[in-house]
Amino acid sequence: RDPRNLTTLYQNPVNTPVMRGFEQQVANAVRGGQTVRYEVVPIYRGSELIPRGVTMRATGDGGLRLHVTVLNRVP
Repeated sequence: RDPRNLTTLYQNPVNTPVMRGFEQQVANAVRGGQTVRYEVVPIYRGSELIPRGVTMRATGDGGLRLHVTVLNRVP
């Protein structure tokens, strides 16, 4: 509900398929009954308004461990 939690990313390939794959791992863990702590932190340089990337972290009580940085750029 807080618009400050929104960030701008390239749709293709950053959001889909790269981030989608990691988000699917988290969703599967939750569907499998794990309680998951999940955070995504944008990486900014100076006063830039668009992040250079995002770091995704997720830890589940059933073994999920995810810590990746996805760069916000097109190939």
